[in-house]
Amino acid sequence: MNSRPGIKRGIVNQEIDLQVLLSSLEAKPFAISPPIEFENSFMMGVANEDLQVCIHLPLSALSEVATLMFTTGDRNTSIYIHSLKPLINWFFKRNILIPTDRFRDVSLAAYLLKPPENDKGEDWQEFLLSSLVRDHLDLEYPFLPRQVERVGREVLYERLSKDASFIGALGEKLISELQSDPQLYRLYTEVEMPLVSVLAEIERDGIGVDLLKIRRTWPRIEAACMILCGQITDVYEQPLNPFSTTQIKEFLYSACGTRLKRSDSIDDDLLKGLSFRHPFICKLLAWRKLHRVIRFFKSIGHEERCYPTWWQTRTSTGRIVCTDPALQSLPKAFRRYLVPGVGRVFIKADFSAFQLRLLAHLSQDEVLINMFQTGGDPHNETKNRLESKGIRITRAQAKAVNFAICYGGKAWAIQSALGCDLSTAHRIVVELSSLYPGVALYLDSVAETLDKASAFERHVKSIWGRRRCFHSEDPLTNREKRQAKNSVVQMLEADVFKITVLELHRAFKSTGLSVKKVLLLHDGLWFTCPSERATVARVKEAIKKIMENSVRLSVPLKAGVT
Repeated sequence: MNSRPGIKRGIVNQEIDLQVLLSSLEAKPFAISPPIEFENSFMMGVANEDLQVCIHLPLSALSEVATLMFTTGDRNTSIYIHSLKPLINWFFKRNILIPTDRFRDVSLAAYLLKPPENDKGEDWQEFLLSSLVRDHLDLEYPFLPRQVERVGREVLYERLSKDASFIGALGEKLISELQSDPQLYRLYTEVEMPLVSVLAEIERDGIGVDLLKIRRTWPRIEAACMILCGQITDVYEQPLNPFSTTQIKEFLYSACGTRLKRSDSIDDDLLKGLSFRHPFICKLLAWRKLHRVIRFFKSIGHEERCYPTWWQTRTSTGRIVCTDPALQSLPKAFRRYLVPGVGRVFIKADFSAFQLRLLAHLSQDEVLINMFQTGGDPHNETKNRLESKGIRITRAQAKAVNFAICYGGKAWAIQSALGCDLSTAHRIVVELSSLYPGVALYLDSVAETLDKASAFERHVKSIWGRRRCFHSEDPLTNREKRQAKNSVVQMLEADVFKITVLELHRAFKSTGLSVKKVLLLHDGLWFTCPSERATVARVKEAIKKIMENSVRLSVPLKAGVT
């Protein structure tokens, strides 16, 4: 330490100095930097309005430091951190469980205040510490070389203590902004922050994979990819990246005669709809799916478990995203390579007609509400109602139509989903508007309200306060209006799903049952539990009950559990 007893700046490299430091932190919010391991020691910056120091102590002292900093002291004193989940896992790898109730994650706060606007090129990188310092503190962030071992200790001390100071300043600013919207702050403290620990646990547990089955299948899938690649390259007359938006649009126009708008994004749902028009679009869709499977195989290596990373700040609507490997985008047929482990079984649960039920609640459409309250099947209902108007479709097509409804689907979306002609798609849109009048009125009102808002107050909100922003001085585009309509459903979906995950987590923690969440989908979850029949039956019953009752809406939620 540079000076005692009043610590202002310096290095804490003796445990007696740590006691002095902690006494100066009592009853005042403080911030810490992400810790780093350095030889047989660790370093971590600590800062508040009165001090800016760096702790550098042996790893043997880490447990005591964690107890003194995170467990003792005033439980109402906030601890600001840039990214909580890596911190939880960093300590866990060193056999230390840290309590998380006092932490406030500044990246999550920034995300809730202004999620990324994808059309402006914004993404998850907007919530890196360097970006937050630039955007919210109007300061330049000084970078260090990747190989910290090559940097002198004094430089590291300065960097870590400065990081803590940045995080503290961000915490004071962003948390204050969140608190100005009590609904959004409640979402932050009661949903998003508790969810961090749950996702950290899912990451640590990972999920089993069947290496033998993967090794047998891999050569066949690679061969199929090569065949599809060759066929599409022959038509396109040059190499094609199946995930390049620009190249795919060029391919669709030059080889298939399909012209898309510049603003159109490429996804599997779009390609599935277009595949009715040309066989090579179907081949492209199959190639993309198999390519994802190959990437999944490569990410596994020789391990019998994979450990995906789960993100809360990757989408504009609050959905949880899985990467490295991206199990959520793995084709359903290839999820059979996931295994529950010896003596355990998978339990799979998902919400039935999830988005349509949420849309019924939001729109208060009488027909939809009555249908769900009386236990009707929405897909059969849509099929029958359209057939009564002379439009013959299958139940699977009716399901695609209902899905399009949830996103404010226009005729072109129906045409893509069904592969029908545009005039039939227009008829379906007209008939749906008359069948479910409350839905059209509600979704149109969302776009109209957004359009009337001032340029930098443009955002749609979920009933829990989640926002999606459309900040621009320019008039709203038709694309932004469509995005606003589907966002209100997707944001509510994200809120209900996250609340359900937390309820499930608390329930199984309190019962002591060995139930683990291993995969989160957009409307469903996978669990593993011991294979005893009585235990499985008990767990299934509990899951169904919690999923159907975690949130009260004007229509009942229904869950299927297998």
